[in-house]
Formats: sequence, structure tokens, C-alpha cells
Amino acid sequence: MSSKNQARTDSPAVSAASTESARATDASWLRTELSRAELNLESLGASRYPASNPSVVSAAGYVDRLRQKLAESQSQEGSAALVIARDNLQVAERREAELKKAFDATRIRGDRAEHQAGRVLAAGR
Repeated sequence: MSSKNQARTDSPAVSAASTESARATDASWLRTELSRAELNLESLGASRYPASNPSVVSAAGYVDRLRQKLAESQSQEGSAALVIARDNLQVAERREAELKKAFDATRIRGDRAEHQAGRVLAAGR
């Protein structure tokens, strides 16, 4: 790797961008950041800035983006949980079928053994 490429990948801007991107998918971080951003927006409104003020518009946009990312994150988490639940259900259904088959086989062997025992007793009389 050339030193030029090395400098580009080790730069604080690249590192901060990748950290921000990773955080943007972390629901816990998103909830915390959303709370912070909402407080900031509230404080801007409380200081009587008009809604058209660039700071208020920017803060409101940031809150909206965080809400959207949080909703997407929760949707993805819900989808992942659904996939896991479906997989667990399939495993449980296969296990149930295996146990039922084993139980039925044991019951059949027991019935045969009982039948054989009855024959032996009847023959001994």
C-alpha cells in the first residue's frame, strides 16, 4: 500500500466517518443521540428562534434523520428476530417429528413384546 493510500485511510475524517456509520446502525446509540438532538431542538425553540431559523431547521432535520434511522434499525432488528424465530420453529418442529417417530417406534416394540408375553403365558397354561 502506498503512503498516500495509507494516509487517506488513516485520516481522522475517514475514521470518524466509519465510526459514525457504525454508530448510525446501533439502536442504543441512535436512541441516545435522538434524545440529545431533541433536547437541542427544544432548547432552540425555547429561546424563541423562529422555525425558519437555519439552526432550528438544521436541528429539526437532524432529529428527523435520526428518527428515520432508528425506525429502520428497529425494523431490521425485528426482521432478524422474525428470521431467528422461524428458524427456531423449524428446528422445534423437526425435533418434535423425530421424538414422535421414536415414541411410536418404542410403543410398537412395547406392543409386540406385550403380545409375545401374552402368547408365552397362554402357551404355558
